Amino acid sequence: MTFGSDGVIRGWDIEKINMADTHSGRLEMEPINELVVGHNVCLSSVVRSPLPNFFIWFAQDSNGAIWKLDLSFTNTTPDPECLFTFHAGSIHGLDVCKTSHLMATTAPDRSVKVFDFLAKKQLTTSCFNQSGTTISWAPPWVKASSGLLGFDDGVVRLLELYRPQSLYAVSRSSCEEDGKLRLKQAFKPHSESVTALAYERNGEILATGSADGTVFFFSVGEKYLPIGFIHVPSPVQALEWSPASHSNNRLLILCWSGHVVEVNCPNPKDQEPLKTFLLPELHRRSFRFQSIKSRIKRQEDILRLQALKEEKKKKAKELLTLLDAKQEEDEEEEEEKEEELPPIYIPDPPSPLYCGFYSEPDHFWLSMGGFDSGYLYHCKFSENQDEEPEKRKDEPFHFLPIHTADNDPICSITFSSSRELLLCGMHSGSIRVYPLQPGDLSLTSMQSYWVLSLHDNQNGQLHHIRCSHDDLFVLTAGDDGNIFSFTRRPPEELQSSLRRKAAMISSPSVGLESKSLVLDIKDPAAYRTPLSMVMEPLVKEEEEEEELKHLLPEITDIVQVYPEVAGLVHWATYPVTSSTHVCRCPPPPLTDLKFYSSPFFPPECFPSFEERDELDELLAIMPPEALEPVPVPKKRKHEKDKGTYVKKPPNAFMLFLKSERKTVQEELGIKNSAAVNRVLSERWKSLAEDKRQIFQAEAQVEAHIHALNNPGWSNKVNYGTKSKKARTKAPRLPPPSY
Repeated sequence: MTFGSDGVIRGWDIEKINMADTHSGRLEMEPINELVVGHNVCLSSVVRSPLPNFFIWFAQDSNGAIWKLDLSFTNTTPDPECLFTFHAGSIHGLDVCKTSHLMATTAPDRSVKVFDFLAKKQLTTSCFNQSGTTISWAPPWVKASSGLLGFDDGVVRLLELYRPQSLYAVSRSSCEEDGKLRLKQAFKPHSESVTALAYERNGEILATGSADGTVFFFSVGEKYLPIGFIHVPSPVQALEWSPASHSNNRLLILCWSGHVVEVNCPNPKDQEPLKTFLLPELHRRSFRFQSIKSRIKRQEDILRLQALKEEKKKKAKELLTLLDAKQEEDEEEEEEKEEELPPIYIPDPPSPLYCGFYSEPDHFWLSMGGFDSGYLYHCKFSENQDEEPEKRKDEPFHFLPIHTADNDPICSITFSSSRELLLCGMHSGSIRVYPLQPGDLSLTSMQSYWVLSLHDNQNGQLHHIRCSHDDLFVLTAGDDGNIFSFTRRPPEELQSSLRRKAAMISSPSVGLESKSLVLDIKDPAAYRTPLSMVMEPLVKEEEEEEELKHLLPEITDIVQVYPEVAGLVHWATYPVTSSTHVCRCPPPPLTDLKFYSSPFFPPECFPSFEERDELDELLAIMPPEALEPVPVPKKRKHEKDKGTYVKKPPNAFMLFLKSERKTVQEELGIKNSAAVNRVLSERWKSLAEDKRQIFQAEAQVEAHIHALNNPGWSNKVNYGTKSKKARTKAPRLPPPSY
């Protein structure tokens, strides 16, 4: 039996293989049995069930799944069953909900998963066209709290997690998922992958960092609006806002190359981005880490040699009577040779910066990798900020050695909510927990620790470690693709302290069923959206206003000669209400629409650009079967084209619309066909497969009945053949009489 990356298991005749002629070196044969697990399955391991006389096997899918297979190869063999799914590859992002026992993760397999770690189950999963790189859960004081996802192509997506049962209960249908993710907004502030997301302490500003060396700021609300961006010396590694104990609200930007930049929180009211979103006047301070580990090691060697020298002198005094002068001179020469120390070493390129955090205003701790690992460095910003950031050489003023961490740097750091515990994720995949004294900003009490190793020692770098909102759980995710959940209390105490057995999921926002589907950014080469989203409409409006100002004098003259077109002129010049040339004539009444050859709509029908695009959004969310052209009956002028018009049979989607339209209209309390169709389209997409098959079967029955009642019918029957019109010259008019 063989299996491979094509997702197929094949059985072969072993006797035929053993009896084959091996002189030719080649044997061609057909498998006796074959099982296709899936078309997007890559099998990497297969294990048989330990039960005797049992044909059940379990297969591991490298794309992130475990399959249950029946390899009896009989007529009653059931189909392969997917037991559960997981991320394929390393975990790139992990964050926890600030109000419930929920966790969200993302990985290069282009999926985001939400888990209930209290009930130990997966709630929902969503897939995108690009791989996720970072994730952040909005703080509880942010309105319509939700999660943010950063992607490899520079796109940031705002997602809302809600409980779908309340929506399906109204429509009297069932939903198997306990939670569901909905896209609320998508924007692209960066040209390369998003590496960091951080809300400021009041939840009013969002900062996004990227590998393109920029940090973008957004004002947080129902819609995230761009404020501006700044450039930093190298790719952003992490973003850290100052805590509430600091008087100033500032952002600490940690760059991969060892640069640290601090900027003040921008004020959205002070920013007026007319042509660019660059914020050159935003106050900033810079710090560039200069390696001191070689000097630290040199100083340790000096102290060690001094201790050895003193010990030797002490022994020499004790044995002074037994030693002669020549031996003393030889010892002095040997001691002088031992005092030779290696030169100071500065790594080039510099060591990578892994993580950091504020200690007090203007002071911060850094954890470095590479040559400079093994220490936590206490740094502060210099008062002299005139030098360029790339040319700076700033040294830490204090350091704290980490036990056995010279080749095992700290990759991630987090605190418990009371800041009594410091949790470190190590490069070797282990977890270290340091108890701290209250208010110990200088980490002087960081001495003893607990250690636990679970992730892979070689490939399980622990870049993500979080505490739950109640500090009862610790969650970790590593590059080995594993996610672990730990409890800080014994199971008996944990059950007594928790009143719930599952995490609480918020209900959907008000009016969710009537909201239009948000357009996603699917093109990886798309331009950054803050400019195209805000600036381009402003520029277009300015150009249109300038063009109308030049045309209005001529239009006014035309209105004076032809007053019947005054309403059309009013509609055309509606946006330029401040101009002195605007015609104040009212638009034509709706009863006069029959006199116009093209449809006319008064300006009140187009109050905003969003409503003008509703039709495009509706067409984008409609399923393909709903967009099939519907033949329109035409009058026939020729005898050979005469015949009755036969309506085509309805498809499954049309039958679903017919059965659910009245229900949705009663739920929404409106009869607007566009809004009702939008909700019906979303429900059709989320409809369970078994219920969708009911409408598909009904559509097949309708098509069969239609074929019986109209034998030989096709869409071409409804259209007559056009014949070329015979053109005749009009008779010449007599000359005018005077």
